[in-house]
Amino acid sequence: MQMILQNPVAALNPRRRVRDLVAEGPTIRGARPSAERVDEILRAVGLDPATVRDRRPHELSGGQCQRVCIARALMTDPDVLICDEPVSSLDVSVQAQILNLLERTRAERRLSMIFIAHDLAVVKNISDRVLVMYLGKICEVVPSSSLAGAALHPYTRLLLDSVPEASGTTAAVASTDPPSPLDPPSGCRFRTRCPLATDRCATEEPELREHADGHHIACHHA
Repeated sequence: MQMILQNPVAALNPRRRVRDLVAEGPTIRGARPSAERVDEILRAVGLDPATVRDRRPHELSGGQCQRVCIARALMTDPDVLICDEPVSSLDVSVQAQILNLLERTRAERRLSMIFIAHDLAVVKNISDRVLVMYLGKICEVVPSSSLAGAALHPYTRLLLDSVPEASGTTAAVASTDPPSPLDPPSGCRFRTRCPLATDRCATEEPELREHADGHHIACHHA
């Protein structure tokens, strides 16, 4: 398992060169890769080894730094790649390049990706299945292909309605102030903002149940 972090510049040691950053994982394991292997991975993520291998992070753009982070993660041949908002700090044009790179990498290397993000449009395009969480609890699990039309949980609907053209409906919200994650509400954690909330929601935490094939929801009333 490997991880790609949200801030690619901060994720890289500023004193080390790209070739050493990419080789870090296998080196820690006691099997330093060859220069040819490092160059191969750099080319796989769209970087020219001759141009970047001797540079340090401050000499690269944000998009290039994220490609170095992806190359570093791939050096250990992971089965699972955790992507923690990997494009949120990049401009839109670079975001598309990195997302295309991740999708191509997933297909070519047959690995699984856990993609963490707040941008539902990005999540829908890159994921097979979407898991929506609120204050640390799972609200809904739904296939990405049917996210806009099949989502039932009030929080999922609220997220969809915050994205232009993602949904034709408008969700009502009882309160715009989210509770503290350090002191969450009893029962259903979304109840203080939910238009469907009843007394049952305050006393009984909803369990995740299967609504349809591949679709699970944690709500008493949806």
